[in-house]
Amino acid sequence: MATATATPAETEAPKKKGPNKLVLILVAVIVLMGGGGAAYFLVLAPKPAPSAEEVAEAKKAEEAALLGKVKALDPISINLAEGHFLKIGIALQQSSAVAEDVDGSKALDEVIELYSGKSIEELSTSEGRDAAKAELVEKVKEAYDDEVLDVYLTQYVMQ
Repeated sequence: MATATATPAETEAPKKKGPNKLVLILVAVIVLMGGGGAAYFLVLAPKPAPSAEEVAEAKKAEEAALLGKVKALDPISINLAEGHFLKIGIALQQSSAVAEDVDGSKALDEVIELYSGKSIEELSTSEGRDAAKAELVEKVKEAYDDEVLDVYLTQYVMQ
């Protein structure tokens, strides 16, 4: 029997001519997953709820766009309990939608209604003054139907 000898070209395995298809598929999948993840986090992910500070800042910015003139009213004197009196001056922060100055008589009526007969002890603490002012702002806003946005105390003297 004759043995055939193989030439070196026949015994060598064929050389690869490019990357394996499996490697290319894996690379493509990884790239697509990374791009999809980035798209999710940058565009599609739900935004976190705004913090209380962010909400307050947004509200202030919105109100600043709505602010109009400030109308200062002449101070008035109000009888308090036990023979004391309060001299109070206020200014009304008007909305930008108001073309003319608002009539301050409704606001002064609310001031008289709210402060008359209160005790000096009740109004002399910062908590008491702040609570009365908050109530005044609420009543004045109601009385002016979005024409007045805030009330500022310009004078506050008790005797």
